[in-house]
Amino acid sequence: MAQENNHVSGWWEVKNNDNELIVLVVTTSVLILAILWYKFKLSNGAPPLPPGPRSFPIVGYIPFLSPQMHTQFINMAHTYGPIFKLTVGSKLYVVINTPELAKVVVRDQAEATMTKPLQP
Repeated sequence: MAQENNHVSGWWEVKNNDNELIVLVVTTSVLILAILWYKFKLSNGAPPLPPGPRSFPIVGYIPFLSPQMHTQFINMAHTYGPIFKLTVGSKLYVVINTPELAKVVVRDQAEATMTKPLQP
């Protein structure tokens, strides 16, 4: 009975297994690098897009569109605000739902929103 059990170990004791330490350091490093890469990729300097509903990858929001899209857009404006994004198929659209905002975009921001250059 005088013999003690010296092989008792607990979670607080440090193990001398270098492989586990290497795996832990590599995994943590890869995870941190992946998070940093994702954050820097999203911050490309462009202004953020307006809010909008989630959509499917290939078809976008098409399965949820009703034949009465104008009333659906009014209801979506109550949820997301007067300007929101909508993905239809693989194209991203920005819906402007008030005449005042449409006037600003069409008249005042014409050069920024045009897809073709001005002709003299």
